[in-house]
Amino acid sequence: MQRQTKKYRNCQSTTRPTAPQRTRRAFSLVEIMIVLVIIGILLGLLFPAISKAITTARNATVTTEIGNLSKAIGEFKLKYGVEPPSRIYLHEDSSNWSNTDLRTRESKAFIRQVWPNFDFTYANAPTAGELDINGNGVTDSDPIDLRGAECLVFFLGGVCATEDSDGNSIRNALGGSPMSGTPAKWFPLGFSTDPEMPFARGSGTRVGPFFEFDASRLVDVSDSPPSGVLRNMPEYVDTLPGQTAPYLYASSYEGRGYNVNGSFAHTDLDLASSSITEPTWVYIQSDPSTEGTAGAVPYNKNSFQIISPGADTQYGTGGSYDKDEGFTGFADGVQKDNITNFSGGVLDAS
Repeated sequence: MQRQTKKYRNCQSTTRPTAPQRTRRAFSLVEIMIVLVIIGILLGLLFPAISKAITTARNATVTTEIGNLSKAIGEFKLKYGVEPPSRIYLHEDSSNWSNTDLRTRESKAFIRQVWPNFDFTYANAPTAGELDINGNGVTDSDPIDLRGAECLVFFLGGVCATEDSDGNSIRNALGGSPMSGTPAKWFPLGFSTDPEMPFARGSGTRVGPFFEFDASRLVDVSDSPPSGVLRNMPEYVDTLPGQTAPYLYASSYEGRGYNVNGSFAHTDLDLASSSITEPTWVYIQSDPSTEGTAGAVPYNKNSFQIISPGADTQYGTGGSYDKDEGFTGFADGVQKDNITNFSGGVLDAS
């Protein structure tokens, strides 16, 4: 028997030999440093642009709010025929309305212009002859001296419900007062529709507020009032982070002129604050040589000025300002970032 011999073909393996894997080389320290430097340069270019965009957006928010405050003043005028004043006396003890001092007489004249039937005797008040206007739970014998910043809130917001710093009610929206104390929180209620008692709180339909105030931004910075008057009504700060100085408001009294004293300083801007320095003048568009004189021509000479101190929380001195050239050497730099109702943004963006 013949043996059958198996024939084997020479078969080549179909498996290719594995190529040796290349070891990845790590980044060298020099390469890492170069990348970090490039990133740093890019961030250095990017951050100022981001910061500027944020600042611009924040300033635009304040500019818009000032515009809304101006519209609210227009609504007040539409309702009552006159713009709010930037200084007024208010008496809580009705007997003091018979005082003959100039400020009381001027204040009575304005109130009669807005509320012709105002009853200065407070005969129909919860306690006849007394009215807690500032919401501290008591009847004060000294007059409440409202300047521009306070007038802006009072005439656009009306009387307020009040709470102390712990949130305890001092004077509620219905007029009740469970306690007396120093208000630290204010909630504007508008004015009563009672033509004889517009400063009364209570239920029912009310007039205003003409502006929706954010209660968290209502403050009282007037910690150093002169003797004989009260400065305990709220002011309103803008939306800029860390803002401590409120919007200032100055009325030209329909073109009759911004209030000045014998030195031509605009007294309606006074804040009676130990920590905030208010401007000496409203902004004027005439030559600096007329600053502080009767010849100075103010911006918005027939209406009013609203001023935010800007991000640095400082107003500066006010006075001469050129819309095209900004401020020149005679003006202090802190007011360049001030935002007003006549500048359409910051006064000087340079």
